[in-house]
Amino acid sequence: MQHQNAALEDLSHMFVSNPDNPTPGNDLIVASRFDFTIDSLSVMDDHIDEMRNRDLSNDEWNSFILRAGAYVGEVIRRLSAQETEWVWLSHEQAADVSDFVASQEMSIGTAAVLWDGAEGIVFPLGKVAKFIANGREDSVHFYAQVIVAGPPNFG
Repeated sequence: MQHQNAALEDLSHMFVSNPDNPTPGNDLIVASRFDFTIDSLSVMDDHIDEMRNRDLSNDEWNSFILRAGAYVGEVIRRLSAQETEWVWLSHEQAADVSDFVASQEMSIGTAAVLWDGAEGIVFPLGKVAKFIANGREDSVHFYAQVIVAGPPNFG
């Protein structure tokens, strides 16, 4: 199956810097703090929290969610690489491998998902959208920490 890794990696970099088409809220972004580490997702939590106060159009929110969600997903992919090889799939691709995704309407939060090649599907874009809607209770930092840690080993 053709994955979307390159496209979403590009979007993750566009979150931090895209002079021709800046990410909404780029005036708040300190690029050096977004270094694809788990700690950078604490910075992302603060950034999303600040963005919640902005009055953006639907297109601007969609751009922000796509880019911020791609960044969150890329942190997960990079930090999980030794244990799990997550790949980006479009909603249509993910619906072919997951009944759950197939049951979900395509939205900004499900436009691209991470798949572990087996049963695991995570929704970084959806998590960013939930944070915008609900606030810090939907921390992307905590979300990524849990995914990167993987399932508990009770053996």
